[in-house]
Order: sequence, then structure tokens, then C-alpha cells
Amino acid sequence: TTGTPSLAAKLSGGDFDGDIAWTCWEPSLVDQFINTNVPQCPDLVELGYLRKDSTSYKELVEGHSDPTSTFLKRSFEFNMRPSLLGRCTAWKEELCYTQDSISTPAAIFLSTLLSALVDAPKQGYDFEEADRRRLQQEIVKINTRKPLYKTDELDNKAKHIIDRLKVVAKETVD
Repeated sequence: TTGTPSLAAKLSGGDFDGDIAWTCWEPSLVDQFINTNVPQCPDLVELGYLRKDSTSYKELVEGHSDPTSTFLKRSFEFNMRPSLLGRCTAWKEELCYTQDSISTPAAIFLSTLLSALVDAPKQGYDFEEADRRRLQQEIVKINTRKPLYKTDELDNKAKHIIDRLKVVAKETVD
């Protein structure tokens, strides 16, 4: 919980809301890892890609004769908006696959977005298809391709670890 950012915050937005983290010190697993600095994450609200609804209950019901219905209506409207978390997760996966990197500026931008979208309902964030299209036109201008491992194709010369595992698994089964 100490430091800037805290160690928990380095775990995809560790917000101390009951998330479970697994910590491992087993040398055979961790000795090959090299620490790196946390990348500078953009403020998506400030940049206008996310909108944050900070309306208080008092502000919401002010002037309404039936505050409970007003609150429930607004809650349902907010929570029934479609989530783009899955679509953006697939987009980031394709981007990282296409660029063969998880640390490009575009990948970091999308990682920041995903971190926000995971908790969007709790944080009052709104992100719609128009925002996603704008982000694609202005920030992530890369045409991505579907990962080979998500197709029926095999490539013995593939370099991506999951592509290689798929080839080895097929050879082993055969």
C-alpha cells in the first residue's frame, strides 16, 4: 500500500475492493523476470475518451416528486448500457499480436482503457461505441490482425508463444 504508485496499483488498477492477488516468490518461476517501471498511463477522462458521472443522490433527485423512481430509472439506464470491455479486450489482444509487443504506446493506452472498463460501473465511467471509434481514429490507428492461434491454421515457423504451443500440442496429440 506504500509508494507511488502502490504495489497493488501496479496490478491492473489494484483498488483494494476485494480483488484477490496471487503472490509468488518461487525462484524457478520468478528468477527470469526483470522489474520494469510502471508506464505513464493517460488520464482517459481528462482526454475525453471516458466520461465520469459523479452525480450525487441529492443532485439526482432534487426537484423530483418521486426520488426513488428517479434514482431507480437512472440506475437502470446506466447499468443497462452495453459494455465494450470484451470487444476492447479482443482489440488489445489483436493489437499486441500484430505489433508483437505489449508495451507500445497504443498497447499501454488500451491497457489503461481496459483497467478503467473493468470497474466502469462502480466508478461511474461511460464509454460508448462512438468513443471507441474516435480512439481508433486518433490514438490506435493500427490495422490489427486476428491471432493465428484463434484460427484453425498452424504455422511451424510461428514465433508467438501460443502459436508455438498450438503446433507442439497438435504434433504431440498426432
